[in-house]
Amino acid sequence: MILQYYVTESTTGNRTNIEIEAATKEDLEITKNGWQTVWDTEFILDPQKEKYVAKTEAVRSLHLVPTVLGREA
Repeated sequence: MILQYYVTESTTGNRTNIEIEAATKEDLEITKNGWQTVWDTEFILDPQKEKYVAKTEAVRSLHLVPTVLGREA
């Protein structure tokens, strides 16, 4: 059995496979231009928080997953 994440287009119901990866600083900087939420704030960039992105397999376009996991020391 293989775990495969996907997103579903709300109007067509078509599924697109995605890969979940740890976000890089470059991934987060993409949100500066035209995104509803900017993901390169001091809070989000805190190294104690884990950040993830979802990327499509075919075009490797970026879709940020609204998940930031904090680690308490």
